[in-house]
Amino acid sequence: MPEVEKIRKLILCSGKVYFDLLTLTLTLTPTLTLTLTLTLTLTLTLTLTLTPTLTLTLTLTLTLTLTLTLTLTLTLTLTLTLTLTPTRSTSTCCSSVRSLG
Repeated sequence: MPEVEKIRKLILCSGKVYFDLLTLTLTLTPTLTLTLTLTLTLTLTLTLTLTPTLTLTLTLTLTLTLTLTLTLTLTLTLTLTLTLTPTRSTSTCCSSVRSLG
């Protein structure tokens, strides 16, 4: 017989007592993170010759950076319950189910 404080559920059936022997739960939570960075640089140079001795140069640089981060999390839970049942089957089974705790 298992210890009474470890029993989580009782199923009464035709005067017989059923109880869970073992409940096992496995949870997996893998996380995938993908980061994409895109950088675009544009340089524009304008040169104006105003006189033979005077030149004006204008340079404009534009940098655009785009960063995209995608996080994907998947949770998978598997529960396995092992229940003790009598070896003899009965046709009028499971008249009462009660959870403990």
